[in-house]
Amino acid sequence: MNKWRKLSLIGIGISLITIVGIIYFTIDRESLEYLSRISPWVIVLILLLHTGGFLSTALRLKVLTAATGNTVRFIVALEAGLASSFMAAITPSQMGGEPLRISILHKEGVGSGSASAIVFGERVMDLLFFILVVPVLVLFFGAGIFEEHISFLFGIGFFILLVVIILYLGVFKPESLKSFSRRLLERKRRKKGDEYVDRKIAKVEREIDNFNTSFRTMMKHIPHFLAALCLTSITWLLLFSIPSVILIGFGLDPMWIYSISAQVIIYLIATVPLTPGSSGIVEISMLALYGAVPSSIVGVFILLWRLSTYYYNLVVGGIASVKILKEYGNSETKDKRIEKNQDTF
Repeated sequence: MNKWRKLSLIGIGISLITIVGIIYFTIDRESLEYLSRISPWVIVLILLLHTGGFLSTALRLKVLTAATGNTVRFIVALEAGLASSFMAAITPSQMGGEPLRISILHKEGVGSGSASAIVFGERVMDLLFFILVVPVLVLFFGAGIFEEHISFLFGIGFFILLVVIILYLGVFKPESLKSFSRRLLERKRRKKGDEYVDRKIAKVEREIDNFNTSFRTMMKHIPHFLAALCLTSITWLLLFSIPSVILIGFGLDPMWIYSISAQVIIYLIATVPLTPGSSGIVEISMLALYGAVPSSIVGVFILLWRLSTYYYNLVVGGIASVKILKEYGNSETKDKRIEKNQDTF
């Protein structure tokens, strides 16, 4: 726990220093006027939107689990999502909750192969959402929504192309993807040693197999696949609507479409593994992308956004993590549950 506490403090420290710096250089008398417009109900609505995202994520986990022929209680799915959000908030690239969700599912009686496939399936849903949302935004609203950040648009296009290639190879040509990965890792054999490279190769090949299994499993259950994709879209759209609700609270234009576009860009930037929870990186990205927001409130705007997302994740996710550690800390007490379901693959 000392490691997680240290990572949490580092992430919070970087985030607070960045936000305080932004507020210091932007706050003035007009800032107080804008702050007086914020209703407590706006804050409540923001938290409800984020909570709604947690609920839809839990439902998605139940749907994907059902697609493998297993079941998971909604409260367990919710706790797994909350705890994962805490892990994502204290690890670089905002990832890190996957092993925890696999462990929770396994201890709830889901076979280890199925549990891995389910969690990989969640990531597939997220990737598909981002692959679909950018072309839709450009198609219906024009590339002008990105015109001030054209370099980000090209970056997203490259990212989507890369993801599509990986998806294709992972689903239809897994051996080719394994061969390509092995060639890349073999170059590190002299520097890292045989044991390191062999371990990495085995891990990558295992993940490719899990990815292949998860995607094929999802495609065999079209209703589950579509329901999971819809729930994924709901989750992200609820989260992406938070900045617009904050702007409404200030009495400003919500910029719904632009905010969704900006949030897509920020999330992609946040996947770069540099700081715990991408602290500092996200705040600076928010400052750069929301140049249309009055400078007098941009700092407070970013603070409210991070309070309702990053810090909210730390609080509710931390509480869920403690509960999970108490409940699943002794794996021996859960062995009977594990025996109930056999691996479906």
